Amino acid sequence: KSLFVGIFILSSVVSTCSSQSSISASTQLTNNQINCDAMAVTPTPTPTDSSVDDFVEPIAVDRTSDPLSGISDGSGGIDGMDEEMKKVLNAMLSELSPEEIEQAARTSYVYFLAATKEGCVDGPSGLERLRRSKALAMARRCLVADKGKPDVALTRMRSTLVWRQEMDIDGMRTCFTENDERHATMRSSLSHSMSTGQFVVRGYDRDGRALQLLIPRLNVSGDTPEAILAAILYHAERAIAGTERRSGNAHEKFHVVFDYARFKISHSMPLAAAKLVVFALRDHYCERVQGIYLLDAPLVFQIFWNLIRPFIDPDTKRKITFLTGQKEKKKVFGRFFDKEEAVSCILDDGHLVGSHDVHKYLHEVPFDFAYDEVIDVKE
Repeated sequence: KSLFVGIFILSSVVSTCSSQSSISASTQLTNNQINCDAMAVTPTPTPTDSSVDDFVEPIAVDRTSDPLSGISDGSGGIDGMDEEMKKVLNAMLSELSPEEIEQAARTSYVYFLAATKEGCVDGPSGLERLRRSKALAMARRCLVADKGKPDVALTRMRSTLVWRQEMDIDGMRTCFTENDERHATMRSSLSHSMSTGQFVVRGYDRDGRALQLLIPRLNVSGDTPEAILAAILYHAERAIAGTERRSGNAHEKFHVVFDYARFKISHSMPLAAAKLVVFALRDHYCERVQGIYLLDAPLVFQIFWNLIRPFIDPDTKRKITFLTGQKEKKKVFGRFFDKEEAVSCILDDGHLVGSHDVHKYLHEVPFDFAYDEVIDVKE
C-alpha cells in the first residue's frame, strides 16, 4: 500500500509540475498564439552553500497595507506585460461574464478582503482596478499552464471558478473567524482534520513566499478523503494569501514541504484522498507552487524518482527536491530562508520550533498570516 500510494503521489506530482512548468524553448506557437517566453517564471536558483543570517527580531507587519501596491509586475497585474500578452489576456476576460470576472478576482485573498471589507481600497475605481488586475493574474496563470493556448486556458478558468464555488473556498477563508452557523459543519470537519497539527503555514522565504508544511506522521486516523482534501486546500489558500500580503503582491507561489521524519506505513495517505488532492491541485492551482521538498522521504520514493528523473524536463525537475539530513537541508533552504523564518525541520537552527497551537492558529491568527508571524493589526 505504501509503495503504491508513494509511487502514485510522486508520479502525479511530476505530472502536476509538468503542467505548471515554464514553456520550453522548443515549443512552437502558431500565429494565433502568444510568445510565452514573456510569461516564463524564473526558476529557483541552483542552491549553493550559504551562511545563515544572524538573528534579528521579527518585524511587525501592518495588516492594512495598500492592496494595490505591487500589482504592476507580471505576476500581479497587467502593467509591465508586453502588448501581445495584454491583448490575449484582455480577450480572455472579454469572454467572461461580470460574475465570472468577480470570481476570478476572488482567487486572490487581497481582492477578497477588499471586496468584503470596507476601507481596503479607495472607492469603486480602486476596487475595479484591483478586480481586473487579479482576474488577469488568474488568466495569466492558466495561459502559462496550458502552453499559451487561450481557448484551453479559458476552459480551465471556467472549470476552476465553478469548482471553487462548489468547494466553497470563500467559506473556508472565513469559517473560523465569522463562526457562522452556515459553515458549522465545514468548521467542525476542518478542525478535526487539523487537530493533530499535520498541516500548518509557518515562515516565509526572503522574497515573502510562504511555506506550507505537511507532516504525514501526524495523520488523523479514519479521516475521509474529502476531509483530507479540504484541509490541504485550506492551507494552500492560507499559503497563497500569506504570500500575497507578505510579498506586497509581488509573488503568487508558495513552498510545499513534506516532513517524512519518523514516517511509517500506517501514516500513508489513503489512495482515494491522494487522487483527490493531486487532481485538485493539478487542475485548479496551476502556477501556484514554487517548489516541492520531500524531507527524509522513504527510500521507495527516492528510488522511483531516480528511475523517472532522466525523462523529465529540467523545469519540472527543479520543482521537486529530495533532501536527507541536516547538511543537505541547510545547503538548500539556507539559500533563501533566514533562520528566524525557518521551521526546525528545514534548518536545524531554525527559530520556529515546537508544535503549534492548532486552536490559536485557526481562530486567532489571521488567514493571511503564518502561525509564528508577529501581528500588528491597525484598525
